Amino acid sequence: MKAQRQDNFGIPALKHHGVLHTDSKTKAQIMLDEFTSVITCEDTFSIPRVEGQSYPDIDQLQLNQEGVAKLLSLLDANKASGPDNIPCRILKELALEIAHAITAICCQSLELGTLQCDWKEAIISPVYKKGNVHLALNY
Repeated sequence: MKAQRQDNFGIPALKHHGVLHTDSKTKAQIMLDEFTSVITCEDTFSIPRVEGQSYPDIDQLQLNQEGVAKLLSLLDANKASGPDNIPCRILKELALEIAHAITAICCQSLELGTLQCDWKEAIISPVYKKGNVHLALNY
């Protein structure tokens, strides 16, 4: 049955400089070029200084194993995996067993002021808006 279905997965061929490209690497590069062309960097130097009461610094965050286990147990088991490819169902069902390790990793990250490389990555899926499906600007 599955082989008979005519569902389309992924991005169709993309047109770039009048040429239709079908290979995944080229389509990814076309999408990357399109997305980076519309991203802007904010000018943080001309933000006006607001006078008034200043706010105190945030106290040091305290993470505990029970809190991490509770958050893991509240995950929606039907959601897709993240970049680590660990299914949410596994994280939820093993919340008590893995809470200690995840708490230790998070505490170390806070102490060192760094993030794991994997935490800086995301899976981005272009979503078709309207217009010609072969143009990257329509995603």
